[in-house]
Amino acid sequence: MPPNHQRAEIASTLVDSAPHIMHERSGARIACACVRNVDAKQRKVLLKAMKGYVVAAATNPYGSLFLCACLQVIDDTVQVRKMLLAEMVPQLATLISNPHGSLPILEILAPRSTRYFTQDQLAVIGEGGTSKKGDDARRSELLTY
Repeated sequence: MPPNHQRAEIASTLVDSAPHIMHERSGARIACACVRNVDAKQRKVLLKAMKGYVVAAATNPYGSLFLCACLQVIDDTVQVRKMLLAEMVPQLATLISNPHGSLPILEILAPRSTRYFTQDQLAVIGEGGTSKKGDDARRSELLTY
């Protein structure tokens, strides 16, 4: 595995492609790694690139896992609410009735719970990241929305 600075450099070159490659298993793994290894500025660019595609991504088996990674790692909950949750909430009934669409919602309600996520799904999402905000603080801020 490359050192952190090499991973961050590789991820920064792929960040623009992440929304386009997340629809296959290997692409979702790469996209999740990108969101985990880029800085806050590039995460904001990534969120902006998702505009208009959030519901489509949420109903995709691997796109939903990418959204879970975003919800798990991105500290800027205001941007997450504006860019991701603002598109998801109006379609909540549709998302909850979809087996993949419910995963991003479950990531907020029960993060990384093996009751809702398979080991393969958790492997695609990955672990670790550069989140500075505590998981409970980020989760409670997202739940208020």
